Amino acid sequence: MEHVEIVAAWLTVIVGVGLLTWSVLVVSLANTGAKLPYWRNAERTPGRSLGLRAAGVALVILGTGVLSSTLSYWAVAVVLAAFIPGIALLIWHNQALSGRDQTP
Repeated sequence: MEHVEIVAAWLTVIVGVGLLTWSVLVVSLANTGAKLPYWRNAERTPGRSLGLRAAGVALVILGTGVLSSTLSYWAVAVVLAAFIPGIALLIWHNQALSGRDQTP
């Protein structure tokens, strides 16, 4: 595989991770006073967050698909790692609300 293809694939994965994280940020801002559920959509889920999520997943899968011959089974780890920033943002959002609720 050419170096240009590898760099383009990694950039595709990075853009996909950015879109996934942006989708969680959009949902977080739409639900400023409510906790976000972990396993389903939030009460207020803007349509653009669903579009961002779909585009992000598609780019991550596309990029890792191109890299799969180079990464072998590690491509699965890249796909799973792509969700870590969004999950961290979701946890941060919920913990910020928990801290706000306990303030006297």
